[in-house]
Amino acid sequence: MHTVMTSSVERLRPLTIVGGAEGVGKSTLLRHQLLHGDHHQLAVVVSNLDSLQLDDSEILSRDATFTTLCNGAICCETDGDVTATLALLRRRLHPDTHVLLEARHDASMRRFAG
Repeated sequence: MHTVMTSSVERLRPLTIVGGAEGVGKSTLLRHQLLHGDHHQLAVVVSNLDSLQLDDSEILSRDATFTTLCNGAICCETDGDVTATLALLRRRLHPDTHVLLEARHDASMRRFAG
Protein backbone atom coordinates (compact mmCIF):
# COMPACT_ATOMS: atom_id res chain seq x y z
CA MET A 1 0.00 0.00 0.00
CA HIS A 2 1.30 3.44 -0.96
CA THR A 3 0.24 6.70 0.58
CA VAL A 4 0.50 9.83 -1.48
CA MET A 5 0.70 13.08 0.45
CA THR A 6 -0.67 16.11 -1.31
CA SER A 7 -1.14 19.63 -0.13
CA SER A 8 -3.53 22.18 -1.46
CA VAL A 9 -1.36 25.05 -2.54
CA GLU A 10 -3.33 28.20 -3.14
CA ARG A 11 -2.93 29.72 -6.54
CA LEU A 12 -0.90 32.90 -6.47
CA ARG A 13 -2.83 36.09 -7.20
CA PRO A 14 -1.40 38.37 -9.89
CA LEU A 15 0.28 41.26 -8.09
CA THR A 16 2.15 44.26 -9.47
CA ILE A 17 3.97 46.67 -7.16
CA VAL A 18 4.17 50.22 -8.51
CA GLY A 19 6.97 52.15 -6.85
CA GLY A 20 9.18 55.12 -7.46
CA ALA A 21 10.06 58.59 -6.30
CA GLU A 22 7.39 61.09 -5.36
CA GLY A 23 5.88 62.80 -8.40
CA VAL A 24 6.90 60.25 -11.05
CA GLY A 25 3.31 59.30 -11.93
CA LYS A 26 2.42 56.27 -9.78
CA SER A 27 -1.08 57.60 -9.02
CA THR A 28 -1.60 58.63 -12.63
CA LEU A 29 -0.71 55.13 -13.81
CA LEU A 30 -2.99 53.50 -11.24
CA ARG A 31 -5.88 55.84 -12.10
CA HIS A 32 -5.46 55.07 -15.80
CA GLN A 33 -5.51 51.32 -15.12
CA LEU A 34 -8.61 51.66 -12.95
CA LEU A 35 -10.50 53.55 -15.61
CA HIS A 36 -9.19 51.79 -18.73
CA GLY A 37 -7.86 48.36 -17.67
CA ASP A 38 -9.63 44.99 -17.33
CA HIS A 39 -12.16 46.42 -14.89
CA HIS A 40 -13.73 43.35 -13.31
CA GLN A 41 -10.35 41.74 -12.81
CA LEU A 42 -8.57 44.68 -11.19
CA ALA A 43 -8.03 45.98 -7.66
CA VAL A 44 -5.78 48.87 -6.67
CA VAL A 45 -4.30 49.39 -3.20
CA VAL A 46 -3.05 52.88 -2.35
CA SER A 47 -2.00 54.70 0.81
CA ASN A 48 -4.23 57.67 -0.03
CA LEU A 49 -7.37 57.18 -2.13
CA ASP A 50 -7.59 60.93 -2.82
CA SER A 51 -4.37 60.67 -4.84
CA LEU A 52 -6.33 58.84 -7.57
CA GLN A 53 -8.57 61.90 -8.09
CA LEU A 54 -11.69 59.85 -8.81
CA ASP A 55 -14.87 61.72 -9.71
CA ASP A 56 -18.11 60.89 -7.88
CA SER A 57 -19.54 59.90 -11.28
CA GLU A 58 -16.93 57.10 -11.49
CA ILE A 59 -17.80 55.64 -8.06
CA LEU A 60 -20.56 53.06 -7.62
CA SER A 61 -20.21 52.47 -3.88
CA ARG A 62 -17.99 53.02 -0.85
CA ASP A 63 -17.73 51.19 2.41
CA ALA A 64 -15.24 51.40 5.26
CA THR A 65 -12.39 49.89 3.27
CA PHE A 66 -13.37 49.46 -0.36
CA THR A 67 -14.46 51.79 -3.15
CA THR A 68 -16.10 50.09 -6.12
CA LEU A 69 -16.09 51.93 -9.42
CA CYS A 70 -19.00 51.89 -11.87
CA ASN A 71 -16.91 49.71 -14.20
CA GLY A 72 -16.42 47.03 -11.51
CA ALA A 73 -12.83 47.84 -10.52
CA ILE A 74 -12.06 48.03 -6.79
CA CYS A 75 -9.89 50.50 -4.87
CA CYS A 76 -8.67 50.02 -1.36
CA GLU A 77 -6.85 52.39 0.94
CA THR A 78 -4.28 50.84 3.26
CA ASP A 79 -3.34 52.22 6.64
CA GLY A 80 0.23 51.02 6.13
CA ASP A 81 -0.35 47.38 7.08
CA VAL A 82 -0.20 46.00 3.56
CA THR A 83 -0.41 42.39 4.75
CA ALA A 84 -3.74 43.00 6.51
CA THR A 85 -5.08 44.93 3.51
CA LEU A 86 -4.14 42.16 1.10
CA ALA A 87 -5.77 39.60 3.42
CA LEU A 88 -9.02 41.59 3.28
CA LEU A 89 -8.81 41.74 -0.49
CA ARG A 90 -8.12 38.03 -0.77
CA ARG A 91 -11.42 37.21 0.89
CA ARG A 92 -13.34 39.62 -1.33
CA LEU A 93 -11.89 39.16 -4.81
CA HIS A 94 -11.89 36.45 -7.46
CA PRO A 95 -8.55 34.58 -7.47
CA ASP A 96 -7.68 35.89 -10.95
CA THR A 97 -8.10 39.54 -9.97
CA HIS A 98 -4.90 41.46 -10.65
CA VAL A 99 -3.88 43.60 -7.69
CA LEU A 100 -1.86 46.76 -8.26
CA LEU A 101 -0.13 47.89 -5.09
CA GLU A 102 1.27 51.40 -4.74
CA ALA A 103 4.51 51.54 -2.78
CA ARG A 104 5.16 54.96 -1.30
CA HIS A 105 8.37 56.62 -2.42
CA ASP A 106 10.00 56.02 0.96
CA ALA A 107 8.89 52.37 1.26
CA SER A 108 11.26 49.45 1.11
CA MET A 109 10.57 47.56 -2.13
CA ARG A 110 12.14 44.47 -0.58
CA ARG A 111 9.56 44.62 2.25
CA PHE A 112 6.69 44.97 -0.21
CA ALA A 113 7.96 42.15 -2.39
CA GLY A 114 8.53 39.85 0.58
